[in-house]
Amino acid sequence: KVFVPPPREVVDEEIADEALEVVSPYLTREGIVIEHKGDRAYYAPRTDYIRMPCSKDFVSGQAYAVTLYHECIHSTGHENRLSRKSVTDFNFFGSHEYSREELVAEMGAQMMAVITGHQTETTIENAKAYCQNWAAVIKNDEKLVIQAAQQAQKAVDYIMECGE
Repeated sequence: KVFVPPPREVVDEEIADEALEVVSPYLTREGIVIEHKGDRAYYAPRTDYIRMPCSKDFVSGQAYAVTLYHECIHSTGHENRLSRKSVTDFNFFGSHEYSREELVAEMGAQMMAVITGHQTETTIENAKAYCQNWAAVIKNDEKLVIQAAQQAQKAVDYIMECGE
């Protein structure tokens, strides 16, 4: 049985700082620029850039952490890293490939949240709702969930190996 640490009760800013500490070795090694501004979180593969709203703009430190992990998982798909087709051959918002990538990123983000103790009932419910948004596009792909989980685990391993 795998030990899953319970979520830690700490000040939100501390959780956001911890999340940044977790991914900083990865971001530094890979030369990924992260900027905190605006009201949207996203990863831009062409410029290898992550944009995040400031941590104070999230409802909790855990919400910030999971969103940061989600965008970092996307960044592992870059052609110079794990080269996931869903990132390198981005088609269009709402496409099958885009939906696949969102599933990979959300699964990976939740895996990282478990590892770091940043997962909460709220982040789990949010992830469930987020994945359900993509269900209509991916529902006819029987192997998708298993493949996405495998890709998510590879992405988490890629990020976490940098901190060891």
